[in-house]
Amino acid sequence: MTSRSSKLDLVLLWHMHQPDYRDYKTGEYMLPWVYLHAIKDYTDMAHHLEKHPNIRLVVNFVPVLLDQLEDYADQFTHGTIRDPLLRLLAVPDLDRISPAERRLILSSCFLNNHDTMLRPYPSYQYLRDLYDHLLKMGDKELMYISGQYLADLLVWYHLAWTGESVRRENECVVNLMSQGKLFGHGDRMLLFHLIGKLIQNIIPRYRKLAESGQIELNKVEEKISKQKAKQLFESGDIDRMEIGTFKGLAQIHAYLFGDIYEFAGEMRDVNIAKGHFRFAPRMYLPQSLEHVSAMPESTFEQVIEKYVEMNVAHPFREGNGRATRIWLDLILKNRVQRVIDWNAVDKEDYLSAMERSVVKDVEIKHLLKAALTDKINDRELFMKGIDISYYYEGYSEYRVEDL
Repeated sequence: MTSRSSKLDLVLLWHMHQPDYRDYKTGEYMLPWVYLHAIKDYTDMAHHLEKHPNIRLVVNFVPVLLDQLEDYADQFTHGTIRDPLLRLLAVPDLDRISPAERRLILSSCFLNNHDTMLRPYPSYQYLRDLYDHLLKMGDKELMYISGQYLADLLVWYHLAWTGESVRRENECVVNLMSQGKLFGHGDRMLLFHLIGKLIQNIIPRYRKLAESGQIELNKVEEKISKQKAKQLFESGDIDRMEIGTFKGLAQIHAYLFGDIYEFAGEMRDVNIAKGHFRFAPRMYLPQSLEHVSAMPESTFEQVIEKYVEMNVAHPFREGNGRATRIWLDLILKNRVQRVIDWNAVDKEDYLSAMERSVVKDVEIKHLLKAALTDKINDRELFMKGIDISYYYEGYSEYRVEDL
């Protein structure tokens, strides 16, 4: 029993995570959740911190989310929008858009919490009532919906998704919400440019908060999982992991990230991509992992082929690369009595070779073979390898040996 005067040390952690919503072939965004949460939650959270400078907490943006936020910011800078819903907000004449674009607006612009983001706004609710009325008469009736209706719907959807701080304090948003309907192209462009400004300010705002010492930014996952990687080696638990199977990889992933992610060690239930490459579709993932687990691993070449296929599968929502490189070294250690000296593998060379390995694996085989060493139980090599592995993914705040 603790006394009444005892104090509890409490760490507040804001963890921001989104999967990669980009189509690997076109770079187009298949879902709008990154930019919508940026103008709502990420903006409001920064606002609360700025208004209350005595608050101290930890903020963690996972790398794939940061990459997409930067991508959206660049799209506004260069004037090329690759998110179809956001692009439609700026189209001059919505009476001339394609049937597919009309369907996209109608199927997307009511996707929110109706109790908090639709019903409180009579003009937005009116648009929903009209939609429901036409829908009762059949899908074909929706073709009577005018460009003006679509314009008002696009505006209200984005207004509802703006953060509370924006709706209360931004003059443009206040005026548009007061206007309520019959939004022209100029009105839509005012909102479009505001969205761009909000997104472009996200990372600088949080960086400024970090520089002031009010928050720790993007460090917690790295620190905790590196501590677990160190423990994995020093405890000998690494030698108890299953070799060469998805089960073994899941054991490693759960060990590293079990204190961070509730999905640690669990097969992902979403589709993910990186840049223009889409990893194995979730509906075929179990079969893909069975195939990879059964692949031969008697020679160095076979092990790397298996590693490439596991990378294509990418079985987890986050942390695939870091867990899979440990998994790779375990296979090499047990099958060919070698491991990779990751300090000898240049980051850009490695990432480029891995990107091309989907088509041809000669380059990654050559690169990793040149870095083989027989120091299979060397503690220093392992710890430095973990640091390099994290560096590949954009994490370099902590050295394993300092934790």
